[in-house]
Amino acid sequence: MSISTPSRMYAQNHAQAVETLLATGHVATHLIQGQMGTGKTSLLKTLGERTGYPTFYFDCTVKDLPDLALPDMQNSTDCLRMIDSEQLGKHIDGPVVVLIDELGKGSKQLSNGLMATMLERDGYHPDSIIFATSNLGAEGLGDMFLPHQLNRMTAWELRSPNAGEWIEWGINNDIDHNVLGWVKDTPQVMQDFRDVADPNDNEYINHPQAVGRTQVCTPRSLNKASDIIKFGAGKMCDNSLTGALVGTIGARGALDLMSHLKLSSQLPTLDAIKQDPSGAMIPTNASATCMVVFRTLMAADRSWADAWMTYMARLSKEAQALFVNQASQKAYKHRTMFAQNKQFTDWCLANNYMFGVDS
Repeated sequence: MSISTPSRMYAQNHAQAVETLLATGHVATHLIQGQMGTGKTSLLKTLGERTGYPTFYFDCTVKDLPDLALPDMQNSTDCLRMIDSEQLGKHIDGPVVVLIDELGKGSKQLSNGLMATMLERDGYHPDSIIFATSNLGAEGLGDMFLPHQLNRMTAWELRSPNAGEWIEWGINNDIDHNVLGWVKDTPQVMQDFRDVADPNDNEYINHPQAVGRTQVCTPRSLNKASDIIKFGAGKMCDNSLTGALVGTIGARGALDLMSHLKLSSQLPTLDAIKQDPSGAMIPTNASATCMVVFRTLMAADRSWADAWMTYMARLSKEAQALFVNQASQKAYKHRTMFAQNKQFTDWCLANNYMFGVDS
């Protein structure tokens, strides 16, 4: 069912989208279209952090034409003056970042009313970044645009992360290691619905043709599932935890993830690895081994890096490679710490046919 259209072929990931907006968001209004729960709205936070500009969020799903501007009756004299919505950020004396979220779900009057802001950018500092987001029309969520609207913007697709990309992000963003391990074992939770002809072939994901399928796995819902496990496991019975996960990522995902959680009993504690790396328990299950690796990547500390390397040497070569590959990624938050660890660099030198690390 996969269709290689130009929009899909040149779809951008999250990092590329940020760079595109930083480079050209002040001269063109970009309409970023993508599947639900893939991080479109989170671009606003990232851009604010990268630029230092004030950020403003305008949600078209709860707005109508009067929300753009209202008459200023107090200061209108010879003609009627209008006061712009504070959420559009025009009152700031300096550059801003403005997100017009869910543009495709706004009323026709609201969408048309925003076109001047999207094209002319009157009232904004010339360095301001203004962009809009919308779901894909093929998702069947009602996001549609007329040609004259699209012609005022630069429209392109934000692609969903694959399992590897999401895991790399999750390691740096405190996603529960159980969820990371499950996603590694179940990469189809990140599959694009356009690559699935029969929705029954992938029960984890949102699919426009799946009747009655409400809760599904997306990067956003998996993040929520991680929080439920981190704060709920051990405080809720299995029935309640499973029910909460069903209401977050759907029945198929929840039941499979709960089965994966039962592997936690095969994991050594972090204290066991720190205090007795040569004797701490080694998982007998490959999935449990991956969970140990992901847990360490998130919790690693210089004080027990040597102990981990001693323990890691007892794992399978595949597990060692998984750890070193992830720890060598430029985006990894503890990369420098391991790059300066002698046992780590010795491993890389001894296995340079597989990996190399530069400090």
